[in-house]
Amino acid sequence: MDAQFPLLPCRLSKTAFSNKFTELVGSPPIEYLAMWRMQTAASCLKEVGMTIDGVAERCCYQSVSAFSKAFKRTFGVSPGNLRLRSTRDNMASESHWPAIA
Repeated sequence: MDAQFPLLPCRLSKTAFSNKFTELVGSPPIEYLAMWRMQTAASCLKEVGMTIDGVAERCCYQSVSAFSKAFKRTFGVSPGNLRLRSTRDNMASESHWPAIA
């Protein structure tokens, strides 16, 4: 599709769509999509039996390395660390012991 071709469903150019999206949502479409992917990944990592490889694939990353770098850049921790924290917090809440910081 040519960059100048109007977006058919809303009859807007890419620029006009991006501007309107940013106005309504508060961030450009590409940033919104990137954050949505990372939030989806974080939720998937909490699923029992889901591997980091599986999460990377589910979130459309071509490599685990690229996924891990993007995840750490977004959340400040690696996917594995988030999983460990989540598991530890779940165990603490189930046993009524306080979570370890």
